[in-house]
Amino acid sequence: MTDSQGLTCLITIHGMGFQHAPADGVPGYADGLHESLRESLPGLIGSDPVSEFGRGAGEGAIYVHSDWPPGSGKMNEGLKRLGVWPRDDVSHRTVDTTGVPLRDRDCPIAHVALVYAGLEEQQPHLGASIETLMKGIISHGNYASLPSLVGMGMMDLWAVVKQQRSGPQTLTPSLQVRGAVMTGGAVRAQQNPSSPLDVFRQLDHDVTTYVVRNDLRERVRTFLHDALLRLCFRDDVAHLVINSHSLGTVLAFDTIRTLPPIAAGKVRHLITAGSPLRKFTDLFYWG
Repeated sequence: MTDSQGLTCLITIHGMGFQHAPADGVPGYADGLHESLRESLPGLIGSDPVSEFGRGAGEGAIYVHSDWPPGSGKMNEGLKRLGVWPRDDVSHRTVDTTGVPLRDRDCPIAHVALVYAGLEEQQPHLGASIETLMKGIISHGNYASLPSLVGMGMMDLWAVVKQQRSGPQTLTPSLQVRGAVMTGGAVRAQQNPSSPLDVFRQLDHDVTTYVVRNDLRERVRTFLHDALLRLCFRDDVAHLVINSHSLGTVLAFDTIRTLPPIAAGKVRHLITAGSPLRKFTDLFYWG
């Protein structure tokens, strides 16, 4: 690996159920962030050099799917956007980057947004919700007193009710609950207004399944682990900066600590927003 080009790769990881690529004119979940960064750091951040998702080359962040084409369940095909492991390299320390550039021009920063929607299960899991609730009740003393927790819950509930009373609002793409519909055998994003109540339900669903469902947890971890390894072993990538939001922070933290030292050395920063790490540690005795 060489640092000769000094490319820094920003990796955005959102909570489960909130990541979606652009489709049918609907911006991808990381496009708002991407445009804000381009305005704040002019000339420093490149856009996707490959024409995808019905848009031209040089537009928005690079979206990497856990399955490609969407709905196919082919994880390796989606990860090929970051490079391919050569078959004759059993050490998995070199990546063939032919035809998969990370920037459209000579910019020092590339932006990759991960989409692991194909690994999720959208149906509710009552058992997971009940088990997670019981874990939280048993260990709530590690986080806050019971009256404080009740107060927090009431404040959150009131915020949802207040938002609902104020009428429909347009949420940013990063807060839209991902939807999917079948069209001609293909999966495309569904324009979902995502009311505050929808967002609250999705957050609850994400947390409970990640805490209880080990099969789901390992699926998303495997995808992120492979994505990070491919980026770390690209010759054109010098550093990684991980930008995580909500449950994506827990996923990122869980995965980073399993990286081999030679790869982990490239991860320079973990930037979090809405991090629930303390809740997972104190309420669910997490790792």
